[in-house]
Amino acid sequence: MNENSLLTTLQQQQGKMEETLNQVDRGIIDPVNTTGMWEPAVDVGVDGDHLVILMDLPGVSQEQIGIRLNDDCLIVEGQRQPASEHLRLQRQECPDGRFSRSLYLPPGVRSEHLSARCEQGVLRIEIRGLTAEDQVRVDDEQRVTTGAW
Repeated sequence: MNENSLLTTLQQQQGKMEETLNQVDRGIIDPVNTTGMWEPAVDVGVDGDHLVILMDLPGVSQEQIGIRLNDDCLIVEGQRQPASEHLRLQRQECPDGRFSRSLYLPPGVRSEHLSARCEQGVLRIEIRGLTAEDQVRVDDEQRVTTGAW
């Protein structure tokens, strides 16, 4: 490797590091999150005999979202495309790329209890048979008690 190509490589790496630090400063990247994925905001509530999970996913179509139930863990994954690939951003607060969110449900929930739809950037997941007394644990281990609503 000659001196010019080494200098070019170092400058590229410095640019990548500066961009990453700028994203941390703007809150786009969690400095502890090493997966490169972002986590959408989640609200949990009760509507009659349904537990309802609302997830903010602006700019994500229903076709870009995958929902699966793994034992007692509901996993929502997908990807949001950049708003414009031709736009040179001066500030970016809306994350893009892959996202994932896990919610731990009470035992016994099966896929036939679930229904989901995404409208106007909000994913609504309804779980039949759960009540205000049931608890859902969000992936950060913080307890969200549905009885609070």
